[in-house]
Amino acid sequence: MVNKNLEPVIVFGSGLIAGLTSKMLLNHGFEVIRITKERTKPLNKIFAISPVSINWFDQIGLSKDLINSGYPINKIDIFYGENEYLRFDSGDIYKRELAFMVKEEDLMAEVELSLDGLPLQIIDQSHATIENHETFIKVIHKNEVTYSRICLWCDGSSKGKVEQFNIVKKEKDYHQHAITFNFFSDRSYKNQATQFFFKDSVLALLPISEYEVSVVWSCDDHLIKKLKLLDEQQFVEELSARITYDIGSISKVGVKNFFPIKQVLVSNLFDKRILLLGDAAHTIHPMAGQGLNMGIRDIQSLERLIESTNYIDIGARGFLRKYERSRQLDITQFSKLTVSLHWLFSSSSLLMKEIIRKSFKIVNSNDSIKSFLIRKAAT
Repeated sequence: MVNKNLEPVIVFGSGLIAGLTSKMLLNHGFEVIRITKERTKPLNKIFAISPVSINWFDQIGLSKDLINSGYPINKIDIFYGENEYLRFDSGDIYKRELAFMVKEEDLMAEVELSLDGLPLQIIDQSHATIENHETFIKVIHKNEVTYSRICLWCDGSSKGKVEQFNIVKKEKDYHQHAITFNFFSDRSYKNQATQFFFKDSVLALLPISEYEVSVVWSCDDHLIKKLKLLDEQQFVEELSARITYDIGSISKVGVKNFFPIKQVLVSNLFDKRILLLGDAAHTIHPMAGQGLNMGIRDIQSLERLIESTNYIDIGARGFLRKYERSRQLDITQFSKLTVSLHWLFSSSSLLMKEIIRKSFKIVNSNDSIKSFLIRKAAT
């Protein structure tokens, strides 16, 4: 596609969404200036990438080696009682996989490699000032001034800076912290993920190879304080006690990372010429495993609009309103889903627990409902 706008597009951010956004724009002939900060070492995160996102990686030219290195997940068991679970199976929707587990460091390295040799200008964030005007973006960098029609703000770590624009953050504190770490087991996990819902936490076991598992454990304030006081053996015993099947002999427990869990949404996705993408626009509970996938769907929606509309100026209000409308349903659905699930499973009401059990049994016995949910999870 020929670039419809001769002016550069500003991409603000250092993470995966900023890199993927830059790659998409460059593929479509845009000149891109990326305002970034010095990169820090990845936190050893593991992402569950949907098959749709994996296919898009291929379309934009990421390496086949990265795509083939993702560990496929074809079954997910969601435990909602001691021995009661809901199984999502890719075979139920005639698919091979529900998701692919990909290491953050591998994905980040591949995205940066794909940008090598492309006409991408990099500006140091610490020496740049951005002015947002009705008809243009003005970037001042070391006494040099650049004008653009749009700035794509992809920096989730800089949410506070969004407040300089006419964008209001809506924040929900779950009073939880997530613990992420990996371990090895002598038990084969065979492409099957598991998620447990407890009153005080949500525990997800995500295999990244046959014998290596990535853990995302979202804990309330009381449990997180308890876990931080445990030594290695006590921690493994607490983890094993929560799991209703034979977890195997755990070894090589990796470094534990802790981070607070909050839902952050914004009142509007753009202001004048600033458009928010990825975590800058929406941060949801990790129980859904959709954080990165939602950011990728942001970029895909932007790409579809660029391809299908006749806008010469993609920073125009009409274009940005079209984009905002295209993303509202997806963002609302997943944010409400995670809030509702957290509320349901953290409830101490016996009546509520019985309602949950019966609801999940209905889903388990209804192929149409289950297939719909599986397709949604694999989007």
